[in-house]
Amino acid sequence: MSFMSLRYRHFHLNNIKKLQVLNYLDKGFYLGVLILFSVINVKGQISNKLENLKSQASIMASSFLHGDYSVYTNYMYPAIIKSMGGQLKTQQAIEKMVQGLQQRGMIMTNITLDNPYSLLSVNKELQSTIAQHTQIIMTDGKYIETTILIAISTDDGNHWTFIDTAGKDLNTLRKAFPSLSPSLKIAPVTPPVKVDN
Repeated sequence: MSFMSLRYRHFHLNNIKKLQVLNYLDKGFYLGVLILFSVINVKGQISNKLENLKSQASIMASSFLHGDYSVYTNYMYPAIIKSMGGQLKTQQAIEKMVQGLQQRGMIMTNITLDNPYSLLSVNKELQSTIAQHTQIIMTDGKYIETTILIAISTDDGNHWTFIDTAGKDLNTLRKAFPSLSPSLKIAPVTPPVKVDN
């Protein structure tokens, strides 16, 4: 074999190796891009689910303040509705409770919400928690009461229903609702805080 043919063969083999390396790098690059877009897509989906959660918690809060208990009960956890005898009886019980509070000089005037905590996947449910701050006017002034709502979705974050923890700790709540995740974030209950007008 001549020197020229050896040189050509060496040059040809080197080029093949370079092409193989480039091809491998291209595959790695495209795989990296694919993974990156997958991560971005997952984060976007989680963000949408959390936005749905907060939006629906806001609708629930607004309907409560406006006395629209038919809408309000659409966002209550179904097991609570069932335990109270159905949607109509639940609406009547809430209306009676609110009237009783008003007769004692307690009027709820505004509700704000924090951003929800991270999502937990539990069996076929999504679960999270969200802090709710209720402004209450009482005979001796204005107060802000903070409670934690547990949010539950059985359709991958499209529709959410809520459990008001009402100051109960997670262990107590899990006795009533065993499907709740032990990893849910529920802050300790704090007394209402008096605020300036």
